[in-house]
Amino acid sequence: MTKLVVPIFVTTAAPAITAMPLAVAAGADMVELRCDLAEASVIRQVLAARRKIKLGHGHLGVILTIRSATEGGGFVGSDDTLAGLYQQAMLGPDAPEFVDVELQVWRRSPAIRNVLTNATGPQGSSGSQLIVSSHDWTECPTDLDAVLTTMYEVHAAAIFKLVWKAHSILDGVRALALYARHAAGDARQFLCLAMGEPGVISRLLAAKFAAPFNFATAESQGGSAPGQPSLAQLKNLYRWTSQRKSTRVFGVVGWPVGHSISPVIHNAGFTAIDFDGVYVPLAVEPGYDKFCAALDAIRQCPGLNPGGVSVTIPHKHHALRYVLERGGTMDDMARHIGAINTILFALDGTMTGLNTDYAGALIALTCAMGVDQSGLREKQVAVLGAGGAARAIVAGLAAWEAEVTIFNRGIDKAAALAGEFNGRIGMVCAVPMERLREHVYDIYINCTPVGMSPNTTASPVPDDIPWNRQTVVFDTVYNPHETQMLQLARSRGSVVVHGVEMLIQQALLQFTGFTGQPAPESAMRQAALAALNIG
Repeated sequence: MTKLVVPIFVTTAAPAITAMPLAVAAGADMVELRCDLAEASVIRQVLAARRKIKLGHGHLGVILTIRSATEGGGFVGSDDTLAGLYQQAMLGPDAPEFVDVELQVWRRSPAIRNVLTNATGPQGSSGSQLIVSSHDWTECPTDLDAVLTTMYEVHAAAIFKLVWKAHSILDGVRALALYARHAAGDARQFLCLAMGEPGVISRLLAAKFAAPFNFATAESQGGSAPGQPSLAQLKNLYRWTSQRKSTRVFGVVGWPVGHSISPVIHNAGFTAIDFDGVYVPLAVEPGYDKFCAALDAIRQCPGLNPGGVSVTIPHKHHALRYVLERGGTMDDMARHIGAINTILFALDGTMTGLNTDYAGALIALTCAMGVDQSGLREKQVAVLGAGGAARAIVAGLAAWEAEVTIFNRGIDKAAALAGEFNGRIGMVCAVPMERLREHVYDIYINCTPVGMSPNTTASPVPDDIPWNRQTVVFDTVYNPHETQMLQLARSRGSVVVHGVEMLIQQALLQFTGFTGQPAPESAMRQAALAALNIG
């Protein structure tokens, strides 16, 4: 089982002694004592105090780390000084369960090798286990095989830890792929992490890859490296205790993606039906080449077992092209729309593209109106915007014979979209945004980001727009829940459709595609509303 470790920075004894039981209360399995700036007497005092903290059938276990400034820490003393600190810490019954030493320090210092070789391992004087680590705060090392080979030469080591700074999601996937490479070369335990948001996948999935431990923050503390999730996130959101080798991985691809509540919704669904899956954020920079490289790496990563992805801004048109160019299939409606927001990965490597946006939007709209989709026939609908969300919604409305008018500040883009769908079944035309007040429509749908957090005071419509009690107003923006546009609609007595309804409905359809099982709507809805603080 992968243990969750909370780093605690030690300078003086009292704050560290206070922090250790708080970490345990927050859910930590162990703590890492970062003693970069601590004197030997302080280190020994804290190590002694941790034996009084009960955890399970024993006491709190610790990793002793004295990280050098060259690898992101604060220790700047000599190797002889460091050897002395290790020697003092390893004396007597209070010795740490694990001690971390940097590979470069081990190689250059005979004194440190002597102290730690004598103290660690089954025959060592302390009973501690040795972790040999290497950190690169600039990039992923280009010579990973050479680094691993050098690590394996440290026969006293029980665990190897390799960490680097991630510049893209590819660095995070490389970290996960390295587990298989390590297993082929050495039987000892291994941890590989990519620092920063682009590499967060390496931290969220460490349990799936059977890492010996992972680092997380307690609620009241900061992390020791960029991108460290909290204990609560790992345990309550990312299904930490349910991850295993067989777990299928899903995620949301976008840029940015940290704000997405899709992980909350889908992981709640997995938990509700006890499905062996986990859903994570996948931050992929704009550009088709970046999208292709990321998805190729995810699909090819040994042991990852991807099941599918949700696709959001700015990659929906990239997703359709990717599926087609890689020989995948898609349903007729997705092909008709010309964009997808879901890719399913089968175990045999084949792909299927879906668009659940249009169906999710129509379900949200018709439920609020109290009609089925045939009730949209000949309804006059004003769609604001001509982007990916508008494209899916226009296609769905036209398929049910609504009369759609697209309003957009760039009339050429709106006209191009209208031209693709006009006359196929329903009527679709394009009009400049400034003409929005010239006619009263049955339904208004905002498909622009205007009014989205943090710009919550903005509205895509003027205050004097002629709405009444028969008007239906739908804002696809879900954060905030009640946008300025919807507040205006409510003041006029109009029928209001919240963006979160579209979000939930399209997620339910995705979930069934991912799992092959009916979506647990109650659990997924409750999770979405709680994430948005909607009572």
